[in-house]
Amino acid sequence: MLAEILAGIDHLKERLDRARPLTPAEVQRLREYLLVEWTHHSTALEGNTLDLRETRIVLLDGLTVGGKTLREHLEVLDHREAVEWLEAAVREGQPLSEGLIRELHRLVTRSTLPEEAGRYRRGGVRIAGSRHVPPPAWEVPALVRRMVEEYNRRRGKDHPVALAAWLHWRLAFMHPFADGNGRTARLFY
Repeated sequence: MLAEILAGIDHLKERLDRARPLTPAEVQRLREYLLVEWTHHSTALEGNTLDLRETRIVLLDGLTVGGKTLREHLEVLDHREAVEWLEAAVREGQPLSEGLIRELHRLVTRSTLPEEAGRYRRGGVRIAGSRHVPPPAWEVPALVRRMVEEYNRRRGKDHPVALAAWLHWRLAFMHPFADGNGRTARLFY
């Protein structure tokens, strides 16, 4: 089953590669589409009530939506900034590191939780709707370092999508931050 899914992903990637080079207009439309979809779905999973159209208005038109909270608008804008920073980091060939993870978290939460942005949690945390209890806060720095080491060992050996899913799972499992763990973890897909 997993092999079939990964083969399907590889097939879609081959189709995209055959369509290259894309025109600048096609690249812009694709980038805007992915940014809006990614941002909407990632923030919606965390309870943001902006719908897809409203997310597009905030991100691409720079407008606010009546009846929505300032926090919801800021979550969407912070997510966009994190995506743009991550794209630049990938273009520059920055390897996955503890610093990269913390910077992504800082960007994701900089407007909504500035005092915790980029900082590991200092206490216990619970995951709503889950029986899983993340490891104690004092274990988090070492766990993140080991996760990065394991990722680097697996890189080039595992399928990139399977490795991204593993990284997402590990980060969400340990919940290293007080808030914004899901949004941060989803940036690694």
